[in-house]
Amino acid sequence: MAGLEEIRKVRIEKLKAMRAVGLEPYPARAKPGMSLVKTVTSFDKIFQGGQEIVLVGRIMSLRPQGALVFFTLKDGTGSLQGLLKQSETNDADFKNFGEFADIGDFVEVLGKLFLTARGEKTILVKSWRMLSKSLRPLPEKWHGLQDPDEKLRKRYLDLLLDDEARASFEKKAKFWDTARKFMKDRGFLEVETPTLEITTGGAEATPFRTHHNDLDMDVYLRISVGELWQKRLMAAGFPKTFEIGRIYRNEGTDANHVQEFTNLEFYWAYANYEDGMKFTEELYRVLASEVFGQTRFESRDHT
Repeated sequence: MAGLEEIRKVRIEKLKAMRAVGLEPYPARAKPGMSLVKTVTSFDKIFQGGQEIVLVGRIMSLRPQGALVFFTLKDGTGSLQGLLKQSETNDADFKNFGEFADIGDFVEVLGKLFLTARGEKTILVKSWRMLSKSLRPLPEKWHGLQDPDEKLRKRYLDLLLDDEARASFEKKAKFWDTARKFMKDRGFLEVETPTLEITTGGAEATPFRTHHNDLDMDVYLRISVGELWQKRLMAAGFPKTFEIGRIYRNEGTDANHVQEFTNLEFYWAYANYEDGMKFTEELYRVLASEVFGQTRFESRDHT
């Protein structure tokens, strides 16, 4: 198996060869194509209409078979099979795809949708264009990244190849969107408070310290989401506030703890701890239902 540098060298040669024949491997613009998830869900309508469509995405697999080249296109919303047929694609496009296209390349394709004999939804490519030539190979398709340390250091590759990790990444965004909507729907004002503080407060933790050059003084990254600042806002007459933001704690690292993470804090005037408990319980139920579609979970042999 060729080494990483050898593969990179070959791909750089392909890049030079593309430019030598007048093809730009990194064009400044791409045609606005239909998302692959929409293409798949609207497949029957598009297929019956017989219109040509433009799709963009990344080549995730290549299967050349003589006068046929099958490939898988992925755009971050979904995936779709593509097919170049020598009899359907002009000679130059077919030749260039075979010579220059690699797994990992971003491409733009124009063609019509059809179903293969096996019922696979596919776009029959009439023409194509390179959008961004990849100079390094992706990890092996079936195994992806195996080293846990490399997974964390190269999250972009892990998210590209691991659908479960990608789903978790998307759920995190939905989690905070849901939390934000929950708070606003109940009359809480979203605020932003300083992340650099003269003294830390709101928690017991070791802070990160830095130096403010203009004021010539040491300051700290906050260890809570603006607890003391939000209490001052209450004194200023704001009865309901919340903040979703990053906090920093200069302490240990393990599978469940990192030094930088996102948290939510809210402050509610004229409410006691029992009101806060009921409110938080309702928040948890909404988050569980909206983000995970369930309110029962199993963790460490507990339900």
